[in-house]
Amino acid sequence: MSNLSIQLDEILHCGAADRLYSGASAAVFTPQDQLIFSYVGTHAYADGRGVSATSLFDLASVSKAFVATTILSLIEEGTLDPEQRVAEILQVGTGDGAEGITLHHLLTHTAGLPGDVFVWKEPGLSLEERWVKALAVPLHSRPDSIFHYACIGYIAAGRIAELVTGKSLVDLVTERIIRPLELSRTQFGPVSREIAVATEVESFI
Repeated sequence: MSNLSIQLDEILHCGAADRLYSGASAAVFTPQDQLIFSYVGTHAYADGRGVSATSLFDLASVSKAFVATTILSLIEEGTLDPEQRVAEILQVGTGDGAEGITLHHLLTHTAGLPGDVFVWKEPGLSLEERWVKALAVPLHSRPDSIFHYACIGYIAAGRIAELVTGKSLVDLVTERIIRPLELSRTQFGPVSREIAVATEVESFI
């Protein structure tokens, strides 16, 4: 085992010992064209299965880059217009200025939407009810007035892409990014519990 491999293992083990995560995976590509991997811990604190080369990790907000790139490809081909008011396709947000929100606003976090919308935590709602409630959220500020990081903006942008193409966002991302780049270990959307590593501890589940 190389010194770099040992150091990588030690770093990941320290994080697991401090309970920063139940398990972790890392890879380093060296100037000598060596690819070094390290796997530490388990899929979850209550799940004894060890992290391995087949484990999949949630990319969380990194997925916004996949959504943005997919939408930019639709803009490039003329299917979407970044300056079009999205209310013509899908009503996003409520309150003063909501009718003026554009796709550009959604992608640049300047739509005035709030940072957190936790509709997904509410039990007993159908998918359609969650969509309606999430998209009817009151604006935090007027569009194009301030930068305010908002996940719901990207969720709405992805939904707009679905509506104009008639395809699911999973299919769009797969067709336009994952497959062309040959990302064989990348998936967009829910994955099997057998290979998924827990993202965070959620007491409400």
